[in-house]
Amino acid sequence: MKRFLFYVILLSLLITPAIILKASETDDLLKQAVELIKIDKLDWALELVREVIQKDPHNPKSYHCAGMIYFKKKNYPLSIKEYKIAISFKPDYSVAWYNLGLSYEKLSRYQQACEAFTKARDLYKAQKNKRDYEDALQKLARLQEMGYVSASPEKINEAEMILIEEGEFFMGSDRTGSETDEKPCRKVYLSSYWIDKYEVTNSQYCKFLNNRGKSGNNSHVWIHINDRSGECRIKKINNTFTVVTGYENHPVTFVTWYGAMAYAQWLGKRLPTEAEWEKAARGSDIRIFPWGSNWDSGRCANKDNCSDRKTKPVGSYQEGASPFGVMDMAGNVLEWCSDWYGYYTVMEEPVKNPHGPFAGVTKILRGGSWDDDYYYCRITFRGNYSPDNYDNDIGFRCVTSALTDKTK
Repeated sequence: MKRFLFYVILLSLLITPAIILKASETDDLLKQAVELIKIDKLDWALELVREVIQKDPHNPKSYHCAGMIYFKKKNYPLSIKEYKIAISFKPDYSVAWYNLGLSYEKLSRYQQACEAFTKARDLYKAQKNKRDYEDALQKLARLQEMGYVSASPEKINEAEMILIEEGEFFMGSDRTGSETDEKPCRKVYLSSYWIDKYEVTNSQYCKFLNNRGKSGNNSHVWIHINDRSGECRIKKINNTFTVVTGYENHPVTFVTWYGAMAYAQWLGKRLPTEAEWEKAARGSDIRIFPWGSNWDSGRCANKDNCSDRKTKPVGSYQEGASPFGVMDMAGNVLEWCSDWYGYYTVMEEPVKNPHGPFAGVTKILRGGSWDDDYYYCRITFRGNYSPDNYDNDIGFRCVTSALTDKTK
């Protein structure tokens, strides 16, 4: 038995250096092939890759490299074949999935491209590769605009809420150029509360509609699904409310204030006061936008980057998060608040848990939308509409008071 173990150990010592040498040699050849691809010496590069495959037929990098060569040669069917072989040896090969999507895209096989980009997106996210993750998101967004959808929309925890601890913050703005109704900037104290991390989505609102219908007993319409030539992403088919494919994670729109309130009450929640909304967006300093005081159109869905005139999936702009981590507090959709609109009253500071007037004509809307520029996306800008109003850029999120310990 001891002799047998001796031979096993000896054999492993002899084989291991050979494997290391082989891996080093193939890596060097593939590096040379990549350099040749960069200068369009594609046939030479292909010869090197074929040599690597002959020596090591299970190396996924070599097939990926072959796929790159055929892609540059515009032989997309062969590039697809090579990328698939690479993925068969390494299923989490994120760049191979991404390049597979590019090849499908070149052949106008958009649904398959969508599926490949979706897989790449999920792998890049798991690998915390932010740059390539965002590239995959952009590819999927363009395909979505063309009417193609990913096989599995990126999952978010729609029910997730964020705790905003009790304390003071600065509400309003005294800056030059601010609207009169944003003044004065003053200290406000708020009790603790929970706020939805994301705007309420079409899929969430559909569940409510299928449970409750389209309007309440007081005849106020909750959502206008047939207006604007079908711009609302919720449809009614055979007495069932469904979401237009691909818009499940987009914020619900065409919802009236009454529709937002009814949904919140259905879940045992409520709409935020505008003070609660502003603190969740601003934090404890006097910033102008959720991410800081400098406008950056790349941090939210706004007029600068929404030429398609559409909402974006909630949470699409991670770098636009508020100090508390609340998403889309600027852009995407305007959000209903519970308050009636009115000018701020001057009171001794700090004002505690303020509410708007007891009655009024219009309700508060906050946050700006995909159809607005930077001025209307400022944290302190106060929109106001009739509670029966609705539009393709109006949505909402919910809050609940933190009366008891609650974990989400």
